[in-house]
Amino acid sequence: LTLMTAVYLIETADFDFLQERLPFMDGPPATVWEHMNRGLDYLFNDRNARGLVRIRFADWNDGLDGPGKGGEGDSTMVTMSLVGALRELKAIAGVANLKPIYDIDERIGLVCDALEKKTWTGEYYIRGYRDDGRPYGAPSETYGQIYINPQTWSILAEVAPRERWETLIDVTTRRLSHPYGFRLFYPAYPQYDPTIGRCSGELTGIFENGAVYNHAFAFFLHALWKAGRYAEAWKHFQKMIPDSA
Repeated sequence: LTLMTAVYLIETADFDFLQERLPFMDGPPATVWEHMNRGLDYLFNDRNARGLVRIRFADWNDGLDGPGKGGEGDSTMVTMSLVGALRELKAIAGVANLKPIYDIDERIGLVCDALEKKTWTGEYYIRGYRDDGRPYGAPSETYGQIYINPQTWSILAEVAPRERWETLIDVTTRRLSHPYGFRLFYPAYPQYDPTIGRCSGELTGIFENGAVYNHAFAFFLHALWKAGRYAEAWKHFQKMIPDSA
């Protein structure tokens, strides 16, 4: 909600929209600004003992529905997107002269510290932890060793320091680049793993099991552009075009 609203405000400068009152599914209406604050407050308070946001029944990847079935598994990507949304909330507050309901900088600091300590391997970011505390999307795994989304969102949300961006882009390109785009992760899972979920039971290299998935690929193109690697962004973008050779 916050990221979408930020884009809307950039395009329209319609800051009166933030004061419109809209209903919750289970309560009285509140302003759009309050909805945004409370949505991010929910995510912040849905972190586990590692300080990472719980994945629950899956995150952006619907097929990754195994790591958090017990309520303690987490998602590096969602945790990073929380940081990005908090940054946008702070920017909106500054422009619109509004006061957040909590200290945004303090929360960004706490979440980034947890990400640095729990998900950074020295080369790239892991995808998260299972309910039992085992990492997934990590170098220690036989399959699904590296996922594209944490590398991308570490740049988009500015979780990774700027001097780390080139390394992240290079390792992602080396491990996940494909003639038709970028893989979701690699290597693909050869059989169903209940601690990973549905994607591991799909055919190897098909759909969400390590295939090229244009939505995640588009996130990475955005990260390339943000890092100033324009020629690479254009080169890889052409892989996405249906009639590209």
